[in-house]
Amino acid sequence: MCLGWLIILSIYLLIHVIYILFGFTSKQISCILLAVIPYLVGTFYYRSSCQGKNGVFYSFGILIPSVAEKVLVYLLGAFLYDINPSEISNVMKVISKHKTYVKLFANPSALYYLNISFFNWLYVLVSLAGYSPCTNDLSLQARKFGGFIHA
Repeated sequence: MCLGWLIILSIYLLIHVIYILFGFTSKQISCILLAVIPYLVGTFYYRSSCQGKNGVFYSFGILIPSVAEKVLVYLLGAFLYDINPSEISNVMKVISKHKTYVKLFANPSALYYLNISFFNWLYVLVSLAGYSPCTNDLSLQARKFGGFIHA
Protein backbone atom coordinates (compact mmCIF):
# COMPACT_ATOMS: atom_id res chain seq x y z
CA MET A 1 0.00 0.00 0.00
CA CYS A 2 2.86 2.37 0.78
CA LEU A 3 4.22 2.05 -2.77
CA GLY A 4 0.85 3.19 -4.08
CA TRP A 5 1.03 6.20 -1.79
CA LEU A 6 4.53 7.01 -3.03
CA ILE A 7 3.34 6.76 -6.63
CA ILE A 8 0.48 9.17 -5.90
CA LEU A 9 2.88 11.57 -4.13
CA SER A 10 5.44 11.42 -6.95
CA ILE A 11 2.81 12.19 -9.61
CA TYR A 12 1.52 15.05 -7.46
CA LEU A 13 5.04 16.50 -7.14
CA LEU A 14 5.75 15.89 -10.84
CA ILE A 15 2.73 18.02 -11.78
CA HIS A 16 4.04 20.80 -9.52
CA VAL A 17 7.51 20.59 -11.08
CA ILE A 18 6.06 20.72 -14.60
CA TYR A 19 4.09 23.82 -13.62
CA ILE A 20 7.26 25.50 -12.32
CA LEU A 21 9.47 24.49 -15.26
CA PHE A 22 7.06 25.53 -17.99
CA GLY A 23 5.66 28.58 -16.21
CA PHE A 24 2.00 27.58 -16.21
CA THR A 25 -0.14 29.87 -14.08
CA SER A 26 -3.77 28.74 -14.47
CA LYS A 27 -5.22 27.91 -11.07
CA GLN A 28 -8.21 26.09 -12.57
CA ILE A 29 -6.12 23.72 -14.68
CA SER A 30 -3.76 23.13 -11.76
CA CYS A 31 -6.76 22.40 -9.55
CA ILE A 32 -8.15 19.80 -11.95
CA LEU A 33 -4.80 18.15 -12.70
CA LEU A 34 -3.78 17.88 -9.04
CA ALA A 35 -7.21 16.68 -7.96
CA VAL A 36 -7.58 13.92 -10.55
CA ILE A 37 -4.35 12.74 -12.22
CA PRO A 38 -2.43 11.41 -9.14
CA TYR A 39 -5.41 9.34 -8.04
CA LEU A 40 -6.05 7.97 -11.53
CA VAL A 41 -2.42 6.84 -11.71
CA GLY A 42 -2.77 5.35 -8.22
CA THR A 43 -5.91 3.53 -9.35
CA PHE A 44 -4.09 2.08 -12.36
CA TYR A 45 -1.25 0.96 -10.08
CA TYR A 46 -3.59 -0.73 -7.60
CA ARG A 47 -5.58 -2.26 -10.45
CA SER A 48 -2.53 -3.78 -12.13
CA SER A 49 -0.24 -4.64 -9.21
CA CYS A 50 -2.47 -5.37 -6.23
CA GLN A 51 -5.02 -7.81 -7.58
CA GLY A 52 -6.89 -9.98 -5.15
CA LYS A 53 -6.90 -7.50 -2.26
CA ASN A 54 -10.10 -6.54 -0.47
CA GLY A 55 -12.14 -3.40 -1.14
CA VAL A 56 -11.04 -1.76 2.10
CA PHE A 57 -7.39 -1.99 0.98
CA TYR A 58 -8.21 -0.19 -2.26
CA SER A 59 -10.37 2.45 -0.56
CA PHE A 60 -7.69 3.31 1.98
CA GLY A 61 -5.03 3.21 -0.73
CA ILE A 62 -6.73 6.15 -2.42
CA LEU A 63 -8.51 7.83 0.53
CA ILE A 64 -5.57 8.23 2.95
CA PRO A 65 -3.26 10.08 0.52
CA SER A 66 -6.17 12.24 -0.64
CA VAL A 67 -7.12 13.34 2.87
CA ALA A 68 -3.51 13.69 4.02
CA GLU A 69 -2.66 15.91 1.04
CA LYS A 70 -5.59 18.23 1.70
CA VAL A 71 -4.83 18.50 5.41
CA LEU A 72 -1.14 19.19 4.75
CA VAL A 73 -1.79 21.88 2.12
CA TYR A 74 -4.41 23.48 4.39
CA LEU A 75 -2.06 23.53 7.39
CA LEU A 76 0.80 24.80 5.20
CA GLY A 77 -1.43 27.64 4.03
CA ALA A 78 -2.47 28.47 7.59
CA PHE A 79 1.20 28.51 8.62
CA LEU A 80 2.48 30.56 5.66
CA TYR A 81 -0.24 33.18 6.07
CA ASP A 82 -0.06 33.12 9.90
CA ILE A 83 -3.74 32.36 10.38
CA ASN A 84 -5.25 30.21 13.11
CA PRO A 85 -6.08 26.82 11.48
CA SER A 86 -9.45 26.73 13.24
CA GLU A 87 -10.61 29.65 11.04
CA ILE A 88 -11.34 27.42 8.04
CA SER A 89 -13.17 29.91 5.80
CA ASN A 90 -10.58 32.62 6.43
CA VAL A 91 -7.67 30.27 5.61
CA MET A 92 -9.35 29.06 2.41
CA LYS A 93 -10.12 32.62 1.32
CA VAL A 94 -6.58 33.88 1.87
CA ILE A 95 -4.99 30.85 0.16
CA SER A 96 -7.11 31.29 -2.96
CA LYS A 97 -6.31 35.03 -3.19
CA HIS A 98 -2.61 34.19 -3.71
CA LYS A 99 -1.20 36.95 -1.50
CA THR A 100 2.45 37.16 -0.45
CA TYR A 101 3.31 34.77 2.37
CA VAL A 102 3.68 36.26 5.84
CA LYS A 103 5.94 33.61 7.37
CA LEU A 104 9.03 31.78 6.20
CA PHE A 105 8.99 33.01 2.58
CA ALA A 106 8.42 36.77 2.60
CA ASN A 107 9.93 37.11 -0.89
CA PRO A 108 7.12 37.49 -3.51
CA SER A 109 8.89 35.06 -5.87
CA ALA A 110 8.23 32.30 -3.33
CA LEU A 111 4.59 32.40 -4.46
CA TYR A 112 5.72 30.99 -7.78
CA TYR A 113 7.80 28.11 -6.42
CA LEU A 114 5.55 27.16 -3.52
CA ASN A 115 2.21 27.80 -5.17
CA ILE A 116 -0.75 26.60 -3.14
CA SER A 117 -3.29 29.01 -4.64
CA PHE A 118 -5.01 26.07 -6.39
CA PHE A 119 -6.30 24.96 -2.99
CA ASN A 120 -9.90 26.09 -2.68
CA TRP A 121 -13.34 24.56 -2.19
CA LEU A 122 -13.56 23.66 -5.88
CA TYR A 123 -10.34 21.66 -5.56
CA VAL A 124 -11.70 19.75 -2.57
CA LEU A 125 -14.99 18.99 -4.36
CA VAL A 126 -13.32 17.97 -7.64
CA SER A 127 -10.94 15.64 -5.82
CA LEU A 128 -13.83 14.05 -3.92
CA ALA A 129 -15.70 13.62 -7.19
CA GLY A 130 -12.58 12.02 -8.70
CA TYR A 131 -12.10 9.78 -5.67
CA SER A 132 -15.50 8.06 -6.03
CA PRO A 133 -15.03 6.54 -9.52
CA CYS A 134 -11.52 5.40 -8.61
CA THR A 135 -12.76 3.63 -5.50
CA ASN A 136 -15.79 2.18 -7.30
CA ASP A 137 -13.56 0.77 -10.04
CA LEU A 138 -11.23 -0.82 -7.51
CA SER A 139 -14.14 -2.19 -5.47
CA LEU A 140 -15.58 -3.80 -8.59
CA GLN A 141 -12.21 -5.39 -9.23
CA ALA A 142 -12.10 -6.66 -5.64
CA ARG A 143 -15.55 -8.23 -6.07
CA LYS A 144 -14.39 -9.83 -9.31
CA PHE A 145 -11.55 -11.52 -7.44
CA GLY A 146 -13.70 -12.29 -4.39
CA GLY A 147 -11.82 -10.03 -2.00
CA PHE A 148 -14.50 -7.47 -1.13
CA ILE A 149 -15.52 -7.24 2.52
CA HIS A 150 -19.17 -6.29 3.03
CA ALA A 151 -19.78 -3.89 5.90
